[in-house]
Amino acid sequence: MQYRIPDDVLHRVVQTDTVILNAATNAYVSLNGSAGRIWELFGAGHTTEEVQAMMVDEFDVETDVVAADVEATLQSLLQRGLLEPSA
Repeated sequence: MQYRIPDDVLHRVVQTDTVILNAATNAYVSLNGSAGRIWELFGAGHTTEEVQAMMVDEFDVETDVVAADVEATLQSLLQRGLLEPSA
């Protein structure tokens, strides 16, 4: 499945963190470097499997650790309305 960043979600990178604002709900979250990268990759239309593979390559982390982190981050972003499934 692919995801996208909703139109009412704004972001800014501040040093190593990504600050994201959902303008529709006024909710915001600050993501560390790896979580921000996960959000960016999903927002670019990559699938979960693609995001996991890219994170393993970029951060040199074990596949099972990355899979758990990507899934947890994805679910959190979806619950906050910072990502949504693509149509």
